[in-house]
Amino acid sequence: GRSNDDNWIAELASKAAAPYGRRYKESLFRLHFVPPGILRTQAAFLRRAFPPDRDAKPTVLWYSRRDCDKRHVKSEEEVIDALRTRFKGRLDVVSWVGGATPDAKRAAAAWSRAALVVGPHGAGLANMVHCAPGTVVLVLPAGGGGGGGGPAAILEDL
Repeated sequence: GRSNDDNWIAELASKAAAPYGRRYKESLFRLHFVPPGILRTQAAFLRRAFPPDRDAKPTVLWYSRRDCDKRHVKSEEEVIDALRTRFKGRLDVVSWVGGATPDAKRAAAAWSRAALVVGPHGAGLANMVHCAPGTVVLVLPAGGGGGGGGPAAILEDL
């Protein structure tokens, strides 16, 4: 059989789960999101498992969805060009693709180097857990809203 040490996650979950039939005192909005302490613990665990390269040059990371089935950024190349123009001579722009094939080690290596993350709204931004404290994250709105000239126009004000 397994030792009690192997069941730590089940024990933790049973302590965190509300008893059957209990009415929540917190709003559903607050219950939907993971408490910050748990996110900090997860980030610390991931940094230990995949330590950042302290000698790596900081980058601007473009989070691409081109390998995903839907919600592509139609003007992606235009956005990447705008980023390269804006940060030329200061920071390299890296296009990160990995939403369809998650790889924690590769994500940690790329995202931990980012001084700035730019990308569309979506679950792939969960990789920002690998970012160093203070990393700036610019989440671009979904298209179809009209006006504004698109994502590349937003970058002109950086």
